[in-house]
Amino acid sequence: MKNLTEINIYDHLLTDDRLRGVLDFIRTKGFQYGWKSSENVMFSHWNLGFSETGISRFNRENIIDELPPAIKLVWGQIQTTVLKEYSILLRAYCNAHTYGTEGYIHRDSKYADDITAIIYLNKLWDPNWAGETILLKDNEIIKAVMPKWNRLFVFPSNLKHVARGVSRFCPEARLVLVFKATKSLI
Repeated sequence: MKNLTEINIYDHLLTDDRLRGVLDFIRTKGFQYGWKSSENVMFSHWNLGFSETGISRFNRENIIDELPPAIKLVWGQIQTTVLKEYSILLRAYCNAHTYGTEGYIHRDSKYADDITAIIYLNKLWDPNWAGETILLKDNEIIKAVMPKWNRLFVFPSNLKHVARGVSRFCPEARLVLVFKATKSLI
């Protein structure tokens, strides 16, 4: 990403084998309910963190050495192809949203040099199931991204965004693998 205001989508950047490795790994660990992106909101969603250091949204340390092998492989492929300038990984986790666990508008970081990279992990997704990731600027939607298998969505972490809830028609959890990175430590 040359320009930090860019918003990028990459479909099928990763190998299916690597993503299957992520799914196999998270199935052995399981999610915990109660994760909040902000202390200001009382509602929670399902989460699985991959690092003790990177559990805090305020972390400014590189967590690459704490990652499980399956997650490290995926980050390595992303970082060496489309995020070459972002060598410091601050956080890595999976979120799951089921019907009734709506997201809420938040920012991942206050720093202009931080990026968020979301990988959608559902093999099939019907638009009737909702679950879009929405980016906002000045309280207007500037981008809506539909979950799609092997889709990587990258955007500046200081943009407001929200994972919209899945509809009552959705028979499964909306799964995402999330990486947050920066160019340099502040």
